[in-house]
Amino acid sequence: MAKRPSAGALVASTLAGAVGAGAGYFAASGFNDQPAIAHWLKHSFGSLTGWDWLVFPVLFLLVIAIHELGHLLGGLSQGMRFLLLIFGPFQWNATKEGVRFRWVTNLGLMGGVAATLPVRMDNLRQQLIPMIAGGPLASLGLAMLAAVLSFSATGRLAGYAAVVALLSLAIFLVTAIPFRAGGFMSDGMQWLEVRRGGPSVIERADLIAVMATSLGGTRPRDWDAALMARLEAMNSAEPLRLLACWMMLLQRAMDCGDSSQTAHYAKTLAARIDDYPDGFRQSLHIELCLEAALRQDRDAAEHHLALTKGGVTERSRLELARALVCALQGDAASAERHRSAGQKALRQAMDPGLARLTADQLAANQER
Repeated sequence: MAKRPSAGALVASTLAGAVGAGAGYFAASGFNDQPAIAHWLKHSFGSLTGWDWLVFPVLFLLVIAIHELGHLLGGLSQGMRFLLLIFGPFQWNATKEGVRFRWVTNLGLMGGVAATLPVRMDNLRQQLIPMIAGGPLASLGLAMLAAVLSFSATGRLAGYAAVVALLSLAIFLVTAIPFRAGGFMSDGMQWLEVRRGGPSVIERADLIAVMATSLGGTRPRDWDAALMARLEAMNSAEPLRLLACWMMLLQRAMDCGDSSQTAHYAKTLAARIDDYPDGFRQSLHIELCLEAALRQDRDAAEHHLALTKGGVTERSRLELARALVCALQGDAASAERHRSAGQKALRQAMDPGLARLTADQLAANQER
């Protein structure tokens, strides 16, 4: 499947071209009898040269960072737990040893991602709304501040501030409009969904409860039975939630040693895996690779392993998948190398509960 540029990247490139064309037009016309916007452009962009375009990617990165930090601050203000922050090539994620930095290589994630997790389940709707709205509000606030700075400053600072104002305003508009792209719902669509309440909030609550349990160190086979029964009955209209539900059920079945349920959820997940956003889809391919390797299907295991490159993944489970595939290929030395790397990666696992399952699977691989 061909990769599509993110909405943020499209807006940035289009807006940058429009800014350049507008500035060139007004510069050529001398701004005679032009409206106030023309005078603002002359004031802001008059000191910029072609070399200043090299700075614009940095300014765009700043705009994305502020947007994602707005989401984080909105969540943290409600007592939520930090999980993940990505903007551009930079990624920070929570592990049991604290926050760790990684480089991002998947272009689909470079538009920015932020994630926080509620630590209490009461008034979930009231907690989610500030977290969702925090990003667009931060973008709008940055646009206003940068616009004021562009009016009051001179030279390159005025030009850079104007670019930030325009980009940030574009990000606000794009994220505030309700729409779906690349498997994700925009902030505006999420806000409307949560405001309406109903089944969508209940589905979020159930998935969050499982995530919180696992992040607390409880392994999949010990997740609450009543909660897992609700996940089994879930028939969400939102693909992202539905596939996340099936992945959790697959992990639980794998941990319980239930081969029939493991095969069932692997087949169900594989049928709609392309509905999951690129950048996070890789983690699903890891689980499908593990399931295929456990039933000795080398071709399927190799296929899914080839699709795990890039994205946000649990390094220990990725190394486990590599070790199992190498074992199927008869490469014992490589299998042992990946198994050892997986054991080392357990110390920085993002999900302590899942890490307990991974540790057992790595140990079982060593015994073979």
